[in-house]
Amino acid sequence: EGDDPLQAFTTYAAYLEQHRPTDALAAFELRERCCRAFRDDERYKNDARYVQMWLDYADNLQDPDDLFKFMKKKKVGLQSAAFWCAWALRSEERGHVKNAAELYKKGLEKGALPTEMLTAKQAAFEARAVDRERNPPP
Repeated sequence: EGDDPLQAFTTYAAYLEQHRPTDALAAFELRERCCRAFRDDERYKNDARYVQMWLDYADNLQDPDDLFKFMKKKKVGLQSAAFWCAWALRSEERGHVKNAAELYKKGLEKGALPTEMLTAKQAAFEARAVDRERNPPP
């Protein structure tokens, strides 16, 4: 395992993506094992590789809201703009626009990095909100 046991998971995840892209189950199970293995490991709470592993795992869930809440409870990704943006986008996709707005705001309040990513995604979200108001669905 060495000094960075997370590296074995990220290396294998990259291998699966490159050499076995159709083996979704293996990739899902790997991400799940990785997320469980380090969920209480302070070293990885805001490690971009670990946060991305969680976000890739969430991408394969029909409704990842409980997973995002669990991540927040475990303090995984709270300093990551990718975490807040992913959660906000999934909320918006499910029609929870107010919640999405709050998630962008919380990410900024927490000082999530990179700030530029968060502000750009928030601006795009706000533009979509204005467009929805101007052109409501029939």
